[in-house]
Amino acid sequence: MTTSLSLLPLIQQADTASFVAHVQALGAHYPQVGAAAAPWGDGALLYGGPGSPLNRAVGLIDDGAPLGALVDAAEVFFGARSAACAIDCYPEVTPRLAGLLRGRGYRSHDPVRTLVAALPVSLGPNTGRVTAADTDDYDLWVATVTAGFREGPRPLGSDDQRTMLARAAVRPDVRLFLAHLDGEPIGGAALGRTHPVGFLFSGSVLPPYRGLGAQRALIHARLVAAMGEGLQFAVSGAAPGSVSERNLRRSGLDPLFLRETWVNVLAISALQWWA
Repeated sequence: MTTSLSLLPLIQQADTASFVAHVQALGAHYPQVGAAAAPWGDGALLYGGPGSPLNRAVGLIDDGAPLGALVDAAEVFFGARSAACAIDCYPEVTPRLAGLLRGRGYRSHDPVRTLVAALPVSLGPNTGRVTAADTDDYDLWVATVTAGFREGPRPLGSDDQRTMLARAAVRPDVRLFLAHLDGEPIGGAALGRTHPVGFLFSGSVLPPYRGLGAQRALIHARLVAAMGEGLQFAVSGAAPGSVSERNLRRSGLDPLFLRETWVNVLAISALQWWA
């Protein structure tokens, strides 16, 4: 498939709705974190608690909008919560926003390539030793995914940030998947459904089992599930040039756009988010 930026409004709308649902679920699980979401142009302002990677303004793709007022509103929203103001920017379609943020002392961090497949896609059978399938074992999925991201077992005590985000991913609009090797869970991932878009996210593999095909098996299983539900597009994100991006490309997803997150490093002395 040859992707087109004409798909960006559809992807952006579904992506923003998915982020808002995640923040709302986080707040329901952990009311003490003060999670909040508010409209922001054609996107949303998100706050998932101190240090949360959800803390950012997302979904603005109208470069002709009143950008100064929107950035002011974002700074007020995050400033009221003692958080650094972070704003997602799509450099191919919002160059004015990038220029404005640069002039205000923001810096770009952690670019993510968004990849898209128009469904259905042609998939061969998954013939590797690692298998993947959906699961309703909520606790096992949370434990497996967080251990893969954290590269170790869950620490004792209250839930850490990874566990909180994983618990918030368990929602009616999300299907959970586990990868198994010889019957043992070695990784996990999720498929978010905001029709007509399916989001492939939260994929992780336990460190001793990386390189065995678990990520490819999880991508394959989620694409099969998305097609079975009649979704029209599958969307995922990965760091440019990463193994994850290569696995997604091999599975039929093509790059659509780049997303950069710009952070106001002048507004807060200690950027806990980036620690």
